[in-house]
Amino acid sequence: MLDFYTVDDLSAAKRQLLEDVKRLPADIKIPHVPERRDGEFRSARIVDDTFVIFTSIDESMKLSALPKYVADRPDSMPWPGSMQVIWQLL
Repeated sequence: MLDFYTVDDLSAAKRQLLEDVKRLPADIKIPHVPERRDGEFRSARIVDDTFVIFTSIDESMKLSALPKYVADRPDSMPWPGSMQVIWQLL
């Protein structure tokens, strides 16, 4: 993800995910993840935060409670390398 998306794109995606998490049922426990990340390695910390959020929701077995996410610019998605595996699963 770090090779394909700008820090602004990653930050916007994390911000959207945090907004969506706030709308989830209260029984889902998510560790505190700061909304803003500044400084060195900002992109990496944003990606790590995003995975922490998704892992917590997955462990609660509530991934289906999140909205479906789509890309507005699929041409910026990594292809054919790592995304090829996902497409084969579909």
